[in-house]
Amino acid sequence: MAQMGGFGKWEILYSDATIKVEISFQIKPCSGIGESNNKSKYRYRVTGFPKSTYNNYINWKMDYIDCNGNLYYRNNALNIGSNNVHFKSNVTDFIVYPGDEDFTCKSLEKAHYDVVLSSSKSYGGGIKNSQLRKATTSEITDIWNGKYGDNPGRRDKLIAKGIDPDDVQKRINSGEGKPANATNVVKTLSVYPQDLILEVNSSRKYIYVTIDGNSDYEIKFLPIWCKVGVKNKDNFTILYETNNSQFKRTDWFIVKAGEKEVRIGVTQGGKPQASPTTIATTTTSSSSKTYNKLTQSNCFNCPKIKNQVGISFSYFEDSDIRNGKQIGLNYETLFKYGFGVRTGLLVDFYNNKENVGFLLPLHLEYRLNFSKSFNVFGFYGASLNMIGKSNRYSLPLLTSDYGAGIQINHLQLIICNNKQLINHTRKHKSGFELKPYKKINFTLSLMFPL
Repeated sequence: MAQMGGFGKWEILYSDATIKVEISFQIKPCSGIGESNNKSKYRYRVTGFPKSTYNNYINWKMDYIDCNGNLYYRNNALNIGSNNVHFKSNVTDFIVYPGDEDFTCKSLEKAHYDVVLSSSKSYGGGIKNSQLRKATTSEITDIWNGKYGDNPGRRDKLIAKGIDPDDVQKRINSGEGKPANATNVVKTLSVYPQDLILEVNSSRKYIYVTIDGNSDYEIKFLPIWCKVGVKNKDNFTILYETNNSQFKRTDWFIVKAGEKEVRIGVTQGGKPQASPTTIATTTTSSSSKTYNKLTQSNCFNCPKIKNQVGISFSYFEDSDIRNGKQIGLNYETLFKYGFGVRTGLLVDFYNNKENVGFLLPLHLEYRLNFSKSFNVFGFYGASLNMIGKSNRYSLPLLTSDYGAGIQINHLQLIICNNKQLINHTRKHKSGFELKPYKKINFTLSLMFPL
């Protein structure tokens, strides 16, 4: 039962073979009409183990007399699935105080009923046995302007005012009473055609866009051999290069407006194969053009971009039992079949402040280009160490470097090992000899195409 002032005794809300949920109420009755200072609340006590699914809700209802004397009902829910933060901490006996679910009432009429287990959360409530009215035009305008907040809280506030929230939602969805400065939400986006068949030789294609309201659209992920020509509100043109290969090439791009996206497929046929008498005179020029264009569809494991530049941040540890941080600029140029070259200018800052190293790396790279946004790579090469400061430890002039990494969109994660390349004696300032130099780097880079 509920208790006036403090929390009452525990009552079983739900129980099965693996879990038991109890509930206790604290009722602080309001004394005047419309009063909202005294907040009533409830708490749960959970014993047992979570349901195997991520979200698994106990949905239940309660009835109470509100401060205006109305009999009010409310839906409530508790997640007993594995997504509950208490279960994630391996706790199997705990109390939950749902602080954002307080309510005001004169009395609690029915503590809990209609208890069901569901994968979706139930919320909302209303006045029982009452006739809800339609909102006036001015009230619809107030809703657009945020007077009643957003759902699900807005629904409760409308019901408390005697307004039918379902009728309000239908009218809001239709745009009724929408102020001129309201946020324009894209509901319709259509693009024609959605499959482009391009001629072999360079030309252009018109694409038509239909979008509601005054929203704009953007074009993303264009193939390297295409670019946008003229872009208008309801159409744009795609300019494309000649396909000098005898093989057709396929790709795609996205037209996006708000949260809506349409994927456009692109197919371009290949050139007819030249006769034997003309092959000799055209081989040099055509192969050069094909190489420079990096046509992905007839080139094994070719990159989607030619060059990229970025900034990197690293943590490292070395064989002198020191560690530090590294920052720098990186540059990559990418070729056919997954090959490439990495270089840049890097600066090592040792935590003991006894060395500062300036590094100039040069690495041969091989990539597996799985998609536009994901690839895996490895590299091998050397770094020239241009020492800026050395108090006690001497650093090698050259190191051999090898490592591997992944790139997801603009983000690169790399692990790299550096070893002393030239076999010379390294000595501490005090005179004792140091081991051959080794260093391991853990690097995070942000890369941008050129």
